[in-house]
Amino acid sequence: MNTQNDSSTHIALKTARRAQWMAGIALVLLFAMFGMGRIHNSLKDMNLPGVSQDGEGNLYVNSTSDGPFVITHIQIVGSGPQRVAALSELLAIVDSNGMKISRRQIVSMKWRNYLGNEVATPNPDEKLTVLYFRPERAESVK
Repeated sequence: MNTQNDSSTHIALKTARRAQWMAGIALVLLFAMFGMGRIHNSLKDMNLPGVSQDGEGNLYVNSTSDGPFVITHIQIVGSGPQRVAALSELLAIVDSNGMKISRRQIVSMKWRNYLGNEVATPNPDEKLTVLYFRPERAESVK
């Protein structure tokens, strides 16, 4: 009788150890998947356009990768009401050199608030960003 209890206890311990191992493996896999997602997002973000401004209010858009990126709008970010201006012509960034949007161009744009009402142009010290999309490419068929 004692042998049967020992055998049952041994089987229960083996089952408990297997469950612990399986839980540990599942946890490691979960952390690995989370880490891979974070790495993927970081790598994806590295290829997005970056925006910088100089002291004169000029806006520079560049990327660590070749485009194409198509810029459609400039937006004022930060505190205060949202304001945005549509570019009169879409700007395409096709290589990592990027491009400059001059202060003169920024001032000449029609700036609007979230209601669509015209508002004042941004001051040179206001932080700007761009709205863009990355177009899909279609290969030609011969």
